[in-house]
Amino acid sequence: MTETLRDDRPRPRSPFGPTLDDVEFRGAMRRFWGRTYEEQEAFVARLNWNLVDVQTEAAFFHWLGHCLASRASLQQGFALKLLGRLPHPRRARYATLFGRIRDEVDDDLAARIAEVFGPVLGGAPKRRKRLQEESKPADESELQQLQEFFRKAGRARS
Repeated sequence: MTETLRDDRPRPRSPFGPTLDDVEFRGAMRRFWGRTYEEQEAFVARLNWNLVDVQTEAAFFHWLGHCLASRASLQQGFALKLLGRLPHPRRARYATLFGRIRDEVDDDLAARIAEVFGPVLGGAPKRRKRLQEESKPADESELQQLQEFFRKAGRARS
């Protein structure tokens, strides 16, 4: 038996609702900046970057830039770690912002920022880490095992 849905029945709330208007967004960011750094960091660490809109993404990238410009090494470490995990095209959108920050900070931090951003900010290109196993020819016992396996499976070739 199926139940028909009535049009006036309340629908479950969608997590992908409309974006915040400017007044709501400014209020949300004001409340965010009013929190302690630990609360801000915990919120950004849990943030699903695939679901944020352009305006929210820009605000949180500016927050990460603020963390890098601060003198606290814990904040800088968190920001660099998070930036390193984000996809390169997303980071590259804000290369000018982080380029200005890189010019204002000490040389060690500037090198770490360039390392995270890669060639976009003068760092080395990131190389994929591949497992390079030495290939060796199969010995007689391994060939016998393979032949036995395929013989059992009914697909052996002579």
